[in-house]
Formats: sequence, C-alpha cells, structure tokens
Amino acid sequence: MRTLTAQLAELKRRHRDEVQALRQALEAAQSENLELRRSLGPRHTTHPESPCS
Repeated sequence: MRTLTAQLAELKRRHRDEVQALRQALEAAQSENLELRRSLGPRHTTHPESPCS
C-alpha cells in the first residue's frame, strides 16, 4: 500500500509540474500574441456591402 501511495504522490507531483509548465507556455504565447497584435496596429474590419438582388 505504501508503494502505491508513493507512486500516486509522484504522479500527482509530475502532473502538477507539467500543468505549471503548460500554463507558463500558454502565458508566454498569449503575451507574444498580444505584442504582435499591438505591433500590427489597428485593423479595419469594414467589409464592402454586397449588392441586394
């Protein structure tokens, strides 16, 4: 039973570490995305209206 408890604790620790690394990577990617959007400047999203039939 102690072996299983130790294995479970190790798996939980690894999972927590992996989730933390993924969150940090996501945060970095979102920050980079924001910087790229800001460097592009405002974008105009007006579309020409299609003619009515």
